[in-house]
Amino acid sequence: MNHATKFFKNRALFFMAVTAVFLLGVRVSAVAEPPAGVNPLAWEYYERGISYLNGDNYTQAISEFTEAIRIDPNFAEAYSNRGLSHLYNWADYDHAISDHNEAIRINPNLASLYLARGITYINRGSSAGNKQYYDRAIADYTQALRIDPDNARAYYLRGSAYYQRAMGLFRERGYNREQDYDLAMDDYNEAIRINADYAESIKRDLGPVRFYYHQGKAYRNKQDYDRAIASFTEGIRIEPDGVNTATMYSNRGLVYAAKGDYDRAIADHNEAISLEPRDPGVYSDRGNTYYNKGDYDQAIADCTEAIRLDPRYAPAYENRYRAYERKGEGDLAGDDLIKFMELEGRLGW
Repeated sequence: MNHATKFFKNRALFFMAVTAVFLLGVRVSAVAEPPAGVNPLAWEYYERGISYLNGDNYTQAISEFTEAIRIDPNFAEAYSNRGLSHLYNWADYDHAISDHNEAIRINPNLASLYLARGITYINRGSSAGNKQYYDRAIADYTQALRIDPDNARAYYLRGSAYYQRAMGLFRERGYNREQDYDLAMDDYNEAIRINADYAESIKRDLGPVRFYYHQGKAYRNKQDYDRAIASFTEGIRIEPDGVNTATMYSNRGLVYAAKGDYDRAIADHNEAISLEPRDPGVYSDRGNTYYNKGDYDQAIADCTEAIRLDPRYAPAYENRYRAYERKGEGDLAGDDLIKFMELEGRLGW
């Protein structure tokens, strides 16, 4: 077990929320006249709603979109953006999905409406750990692509959904996790093929570290280690001291370790720890690398530090259990295995 999964899941809601705002065009410029068919007064409320949504004032955004809908009950985009506001306003999934459904009922031929509902499903799936919501999101992105086959945004979002579904701990019979990693990369590549600048715009608006993290993880899980290293290295080059740079070093270290280059791996983990000395994940990752190198004492020391920082950080117990087991310390290994299974909810009592 490694820190990479922890990073991704802890940031899934934030990542997709930012994706929603950027990719669905919520940050719109002022328009002098409303689009054809939209009531001018409803449009005024709608524009105010967008402003509040951009300013993270979701309660007021909901109020403005609601008034726009009262004036113009067939204003699909108002329903869609009210749905996004419900999503960001304490993750009110039920109201969000209800609004997205109504928007699509009004205008089933508008691709962006399916993207919005798909993003809500992704967030709900991340929160609930339920594969069906990832399935629904992918279906929505696929429908958006039927409507607009050259929609790079839809390819990117569907790629993200495939990747996140692959990262989930789903045990459904017949589910092919590796196929999802491949589908994710196919969609990312198609998005970039349609719009060569698209990756750069995502890196700019979402942050280059998140983009390269996502890309590097996909390559790593396909065991394309050289490309994974290149992705993580580019993220570090662009943002050498950013908020998530430690995670990039940690993940690159895991790739070096997978290649058997333990000295480079440990050097990267050391960088990660210097940047985030209170993050249990980076210690656990270094401990995992020391374990693979055969230095079980150092592996135990690192995992123990991770547990000191966060006594409920399950991967550290798993990594330390394996190190104790290799040292023949069965009682300590058993204690850690039980604690790991308890934290993961796998104990039967």
